[in-house]
Amino acid sequence: MTADIWIAYAITLAALGLFIWNRLRVDVVGLIVMAALIVTGLVTVREGTSASTHWAGRSRASPARASFGCWSSAWRWSFRSAPS
Repeated sequence: MTADIWIAYAITLAALGLFIWNRLRVDVVGLIVMAALIVTGLVTVREGTSASTHWAGRSRASPARASFGCWSSAWRWSFRSAPS
């Protein structure tokens, strides 16, 4: 495993610890995680600060976002009323 993977694991575990600690708001933890990703170089400043206009984006989390997007659209579709 590369150093990038170990860094990503460490940041993920730190975020999990902050969520369990429950002293900081969720958005603050998100900002801390994004800052850590930018500082370590796993995400560029442009990737970290840009608001993507497309839901899949170009970040390294695209497969996770795409699978969640498909699941959530299927979930919304299942609750639509039948066409008349």
